[in-house]
Amino acid sequence: MIIRELAQRMGGEVGFESEEGRGSTFWFRQRAARHAGPLAGEQAPVLAGSLAGARVLIAEDNAVNREIAAAILEGLGCGVELAEDGAQAVVAARAGAHDAILMDCQMPLMDGYDVCRAIRRSPRGQSLPIMMLTGLNDTESIERAYAAGATDFVTKPINWLLLTQRVRYGLRAGRAQAAVRHGRESLERAQRLARVGSWEWSLPQARFSFSDQLQRICDDIELTGSSTPERFLERVRRSDRAVVEAARQRLMREGTPYQATYGLRRGDGSLVEVFEEAIAIRDAAGRIVKLEGITQDISELVQAQRRIEHLALHDQLTGLANR
Repeated sequence: MIIRELAQRMGGEVGFESEEGRGSTFWFRQRAARHAGPLAGEQAPVLAGSLAGARVLIAEDNAVNREIAAAILEGLGCGVELAEDGAQAVVAARAGAHDAILMDCQMPLMDGYDVCRAIRRSPRGQSLPIMMLTGLNDTESIERAYAAGATDFVTKPINWLLLTQRVRYGLRAGRAQAAVRHGRESLERAQRLARVGSWEWSLPQARFSFSDQLQRICDDIELTGSSTPERFLERVRRSDRAVVEAARQRLMREGTPYQATYGLRRGDGSLVEVFEEAIAIRDAAGRIVKLEGITQDISELVQAQRRIEHLALHDQLTGLANR
């Protein structure tokens, strides 16, 4: 049965004739286009190169599809793990370190949509490429797959060459996302060590976005929203407020960059000294569309400078001012 199904999936047929006392004859018939040129013997290594070493979880209850997919991907250098139903797929996904998942929508115990949602709820599964197997014209399944968090889909009957290309694309996209995520995490660590927060102010959308470190510096100040500049300015030390407001207005209207040092009142009532630098971003027409800046907590530096100035102007033993 398995051989017959394989032959039919490739557009061919298989059979046998048996005669007692003479034996059996097995035959296979398959239409194929004649290849006119020389065989490109180096094509397979090129294909395998981008997949070699990748770890793929195949979740499929159909044994034929499961074994064929495994054989093809293993032939291209992938490490393959198999799951026969949705429950096995969830366990394997949580326990293993896979680079991609190939999964059928309809499986026993737990369908592919629920499996996909379960995987997406785990930290590592949020960016893992998940490709769903759906019916050829089953648009509802395709929409449900994307709604559940699928990265891509492959229709049945499966075009095995297309499948390998989709897996290759999914792996490449997954690696790109991992690189971006790693870069973002590295930036956040660097900002935390340097006590630097970054922010962007989109003028057309009147939207403020910011790094986690800026939130830490500002404590309980609500940063998100269209009225952020006004709320933020209320926390600036009164003696610094006019200078900061003028600098930001020039930046917004004329695009003049600024650097400013000022005091900022935090939610717990403490005062932090910050250094801020900001620039304007223009579109192709020269209009100012976004402001970008960094804000650094320099409280320790300011306190150290003040101690140095105090020591320079006062006697170390008596604490009295030098004459």
